Amino acid sequence: MNNLNSYPVKNAFRILLCLAISICLTSILHGCKKTPRPPNPVVSKDGVSYIPIDDTAFLIPEKTWLTGFSRNSTDGSIGSIALHATVPDVQPWSQARHEEMYWAAGPGKKLLISIEGNQVGTYRERFHEVPASRMWSFPFTEEPSDQAPQGLRRFRRLALPYSDDEAKKDLSKFGSEFVEARKKGANKPMKDTVY
Repeated sequence: MNNLNSYPVKNAFRILLCLAISICLTSILHGCKKTPRPPNPVVSKDGVSYIPIDDTAFLIPEKTWLTGFSRNSTDGSIGSIALHATVPDVQPWSQARHEEMYWAAGPGKKLLISIEGNQVGTYRERFHEVPASRMWSFPFTEEPSDQAPQGLRRFRRLALPYSDDEAKKDLSKFGSEFVEARKKGANKPMKDTVY
């Protein structure tokens, strides 16, 4: 009874085919319904943005201070606001100061400011641990700061330690040049960003 032309086999195949087609059509038709987006609480007018976050609202000049904001996907509320300023004088961005603030390589002379909404969990618990309140899994070292008179301390993230076991695993994957570079940079200040 291995005959594929038999009536029960053909009938079962037709039923499965019809079922698969109906599932595909149903998912396509229901997938076309757009979920309404939550309203955007940010109002922009005359180069200034009104941005409410939690129980506070900020009026922020768009071209000079504001670099962006994030929204929560569930309710559309503002999760954070990102700003930038010059150092050491903490002035707004301008075209004349752009090259000084944003270097082609390295951190540049800028202060990045993040206003966070009502965060839950470890942010609050670690807030006082400067600068590890946001990056607590990384070690930091404090450096002398030319902005100390303005109250700005300077930190650099340290490269993570590199154990002999890690080096053995990486040797076969990436080669000796990679392993030597990792060993050389382990536990040393990273040059990408200053906190």
